[in-house]
Amino acid sequence: MDFYRELGTAPLDRAEAVLRRWWCEAMLDTDPGLKGVEQEIREGRAGVGTAAEDVFPNWADHVAKARARRE
Repeated sequence: MDFYRELGTAPLDRAEAVLRRWWCEAMLDTDPGLKGVEQEIREGRAGVGTAAEDVFPNWADHVAKARARRE
């Protein structure tokens, strides 16, 4: 439902960005390698400026939202 709400309320010039972000999240949710990246971040082994931090500066929020959707 969040997807539809966000896409439906986005200004027309932001609709493509909203769609791309949700598509990226869906692809990451299906990536089996994501668990290893998440574990490295949790253990503090991911270096500063990792790809995950560049893509998701609020990584903890992303992980929490993904887990909430699965439950």
